[in-house]
Amino acid sequence: MRSRRKSLALLQLEVVRLENCNHFKLLYSMTRNSRFCTKEITINGIRIPKNIHVDIPVYGLTRDPEHWDEPSEFRPERYMRYYVEITT
Repeated sequence: MRSRRKSLALLQLEVVRLENCNHFKLLYSMTRNSRFCTKEITINGIRIPKNIHVDIPVYGLTRDPEHWDEPSEFRPERYMRYYVEITT
């Protein structure tokens, strides 16, 4: 049973990564992640002023080959090193 539960958890993580935007293409607000900057900050030389909304490109983050080995491939096993079984 544990092995089955583990496989299901890994499968769910990979589905979320690959399909996070595809199910919501008609709902623009669901295809982006927006945050409100509460203080001025500089990240990698880019100044982000206080009181501005910052859009986070979710699709691009989940498909970036710099962070994902073979980002277009469906591979649930990529999460094996992060898997921790939670028991209640």
